Amino acid sequence: EQTCDGSEKSKIRSLSLYACCEFMAIVDSQQSVIMDKSASESAYKAGMLMLRCYHWLAHDATVKGKYLYHLIPKWHYLFHIMEDVRDGINCRYMRGLGEEDLLGKMKKIGRKVHKTSASKRLLQRYISMISRRWKQRTHRFGWL
Repeated sequence: EQTCDGSEKSKIRSLSLYACCEFMAIVDSQQSVIMDKSASESAYKAGMLMLRCYHWLAHDATVKGKYLYHLIPKWHYLFHIMEDVRDGINCRYMRGLGEEDLLGKMKKIGRKVHKTSASKRLLQRYISMISRRWKQRTHRFGWL
C-alpha cells in the first residue's frame, strides 16, 4: 500500500493516477463514436498528463539505476489513442483489445522462432494458427 508522502515522486505518481481516472471518466461519459470538442480536449489533456507523469517516473528511476517503470509498447500505443481522442474519436468505440490481442499472439509465437528466420517463421506460424482456428470454428458451427 502506497500513499502520497508529499515527495515530488509521490505527487507525480498520484497525479498520474488522477489523470488516468479523469481520462477514463471523460471517455466513458461520451455516448457516441465522435466526442464533443470540450470533452475531446479535456480527455486528451488528461491522457497526455498521465503519459508525461509516467515517463517522468520512468526517467527518474532509470537515472537512479532503478528499473521500476517499464516503457512497454502499450504506452506507445496509448499515445496513438491520445492522438485519436484529440481528433474527437472516442477510443472506447473505435479501439479495442483486438490490436493488443494480435500483438500478444505474435509475441508468443515470435519467442519460439530463431531470430535469423523470425520474419518468415513468424508469419508462417501465424497463418497456420489462423487456419487451424478457422477449421475448428467451421466444424463447430457447421459452416462447412
